[in-house]
Amino acid sequence: MPEKSLPRKPSRRGYIVLGLLVAVVIGAWTTYWAVARGAIVDVLANSRKTASASGGEFACSNQSVGGFPFRFELTCAPLQAGDAAGARLTLAGLRAVVLAYNPRHLIFEADAPLEVSPGRAGGSLSMPALSAGWETARASVRLQEDALGRADAIFEAPKLVLTAGSAAPFSMVSQSGEIHIRRASDTASGVDVALSLSQIRAGSEIAPLDAKLVLHLPYAASLLAGRPSEPLAALLRAPGGIGITDLRLKSGETTLAGGGSLGLDDDGLLNGTLELKVAGVDKLSEVLRPVFPPGSNIPQSLQGALQGFGAKSEIDGEETAEVTVTFDRSTARVGLIPLGKVPPAF
Repeated sequence: MPEKSLPRKPSRRGYIVLGLLVAVVIGAWTTYWAVARGAIVDVLANSRKTASASGGEFACSNQSVGGFPFRFELTCAPLQAGDAAGARLTLAGLRAVVLAYNPRHLIFEADAPLEVSPGRAGGSLSMPALSAGWETARASVRLQEDALGRADAIFEAPKLVLTAGSAAPFSMVSQSGEIHIRRASDTASGVDVALSLSQIRAGSEIAPLDAKLVLHLPYAASLLAGRPSEPLAALLRAPGGIGITDLRLKSGETTLAGGGSLGLDDDGLLNGTLELKVAGVDKLSEVLRPVFPPGSNIPQSLQGALQGFGAKSEIDGEETAEVTVTFDRSTARVGLIPLGKVPPAF
């Protein structure tokens, strides 16, 4: 009768090798995380030094960097920045998250309020002061090479106040808002921007307004790298510096839809054309009033021009009036009929 072979005892060598591999991986990952965390801290410290050396300011107060093992979490409360020209930005709180295994994808959450006090850009461009608030604000940013590739932000209950010089402040609140920024796929220098706001209110006497705007900025890609090749005004230059791919405003039974191309000349004046279709023309001036400066006569004049000269067309099966609005050095016209003047951008 043949003898039965005894089962071989499992070798400990395999377990030892596996344990060593796990220890090496954990050690390497821990080292990577610690080095990357140190790099983040160094970037913040260098940003403070660079800003200070140029007469500006950068401060991440109550700074903390954590998130081990799979994330990097940066917290600032508040975040403050400024430049030598006098511009200042203060954000109550900022939390940034970067996945350790995908450092080109950043996620942000911001606490209100945001206060921006402008300086002077290039000695001539004067911007309004901005105060903004919200219930929640979140953003996702993806980097492409050394520049912004795409960004998406969502706001709940946003509100803002713009103040320019001695003019009356312009205030606006909304139920929700979204903004999406992409590098254009059809040109290396272009940027596409989509903005939507729901239930906009700019005064208790004006009905809520939903707005959607899609822009193509053919010269603005350098802004995504943080190194603009030209001043902002030049990037929005006429003709065609601002391509309006889709514009839609809706309030009650009134809808305005259209598109066109606009741009700024050397004096900051608007030039270009908009092709517009409007349903519910009799209420158009009330719909447009929140998106024009206080006291502007363009909303009422445009309503009158559409009622008197607008060609008939349709939006979603509803009868509309159609008209072409031309901007010539910020003066808006329908044909030879002046509608009013848009203030210069600078």
